[in-house]
Amino acid sequence: YELCEDQSKQGVAYFETRFSPHLLASPDGFLAKDFKCLSPERVVQCVTKGIRRGENDFKIKARAILCCINQRPDWASEVLELCKLYRNEGVVGIDCAAGEPKNGEYDQRIIDSFLRAKDLGIHRTCHAGEIPNSCKNVAFVINEMFAERIGHGYHVVKDPYIYKSCMHKAHFEICPFSSYLTSAVTSDFNKGKHPIVQFAEDNVSFSINKDDTTITQTTLDDEYKYLMNLGLTEAHFVKSVSCLNLEV
Repeated sequence: YELCEDQSKQGVAYFETRFSPHLLASPDGFLAKDFKCLSPERVVQCVTKGIRRGENDFKIKARAILCCINQRPDWASEVLELCKLYRNEGVVGIDCAAGEPKNGEYDQRIIDSFLRAKDLGIHRTCHAGEIPNSCKNVAFVINEMFAERIGHGYHVVKDPYIYKSCMHKAHFEICPFSSYLTSAVTSDFNKGKHPIVQFAEDNVSFSINKDDTTITQTTLDDEYKYLMNLGLTEAHFVKSVSCLNLEV
């Protein structure tokens, strides 16, 4: 509810928030089962209820994406089930977050959940290409897990062949301030050119997003101003916000 209020005050008309139902239920995923106090499903119910109230009170449109966690592939099937159960209650997609494997070596349980999501018509986004030597992950999640959007994806530009083969197959969710704060993009990355600048030059589908705002303390306007210093123009921003969101 308060997230809707914050976004409305910043002039946002539509946003998607993503979270792990299991991690919000308890840090290790076991507390809820042991004490029967808060389940991952109850988390989704509470979040979607808050979103609906926020939409009504603040005249904003908001949706949720549920995250699988790479380190806990045993949660993936339940995440998919929650996406299916609450797809008409504001949940518009499934994600995979929290670290990346090497060379596309995703756990089969996560892969299977994404394949099943595709069969069910549930939209798919996946964190990939955020850490060094992870460009192969971008190719894998697009070609083998049918991801429609890529969270971050910066390192895909490091491999010209993979970049060329993937650049028009998916949408890239870029988080400028976060990319530097996490060292996903460093000052010497790509000869000093931020990947979003290259995406813009190459007509790649991308959007400008906020990430970990409790830490970064940025607004979307801050992200735009930051990118203008990197050379992006208002035309690039217009293109980025015209991309389709996950809701059909």
